[in-house]
Amino acid sequence: TTFAGHEGAVTCFQAAGDTLVSGSSDRTVREWDLATGVQRQTLDLAWGSKAVPSGDAYVAGTERGDGGFIGALQFLDCALATGTADGVLRLWDLRTGQAHRKLAAGHRQPITSLCFDDRHVVSGSLDCSALLWDLRMGRVVQPLEFAGSVTSVQLAPALRAAEFWVAASDHCLHHYRADSMQRTAYVAGGRSIVTRVCCRAGDTLVTGDSAGIVKLWKI
Repeated sequence: TTFAGHEGAVTCFQAAGDTLVSGSSDRTVREWDLATGVQRQTLDLAWGSKAVPSGDAYVAGTERGDGGFIGALQFLDCALATGTADGVLRLWDLRTGQAHRKLAAGHRQPITSLCFDDRHVVSGSLDCSALLWDLRMGRVVQPLEFAGSVTSVQLAPALRAAEFWVAASDHCLHHYRADSMQRTAYVAGGRSIVTRVCCRAGDTLVTGDSAGIVKLWKI
């Protein structure tokens, strides 16, 4: 099935159930029927975003695929979160196609990754930071600074304790507990840089690195 509609580079997407949601440098998010390829709706993010520079990192993303005008998204049932080049997180209701919340005053450069559950949002950015947000309070509860750009963040599965992982353009996989912010850095081995991290069902974590290697971790 082909999903044709975006007028610029696709910078992020997620598929689950019968739904595909994609974000693009054309400053739109589009929801699709995964089985038929029919577009259900278009969300225009240009109207509510602050002006951003014209460089690639702010439009279509870096050469490694990080950032872009819409650098990250995630949906869960009818809840959608987007992260954009103006450093703002927006929360949407897919039933109405409307943004009902904006989390700003956080990142200074394009957002590259995000992950949310019913309590927290973790976001990463080209500004070399990861932010842990409290959804109930609508504010950052823990800022984390790194030496390089944060390219991927991941919250633990719902049945585990509140914890998350960060990939930050170095040789380590950074692990944090949200309650204590206790940090553990796992060295991935070799000279490659950890670029992506993703939780799978159960107790498995998947990472990708700059050498093109995918690794499975027990968590």
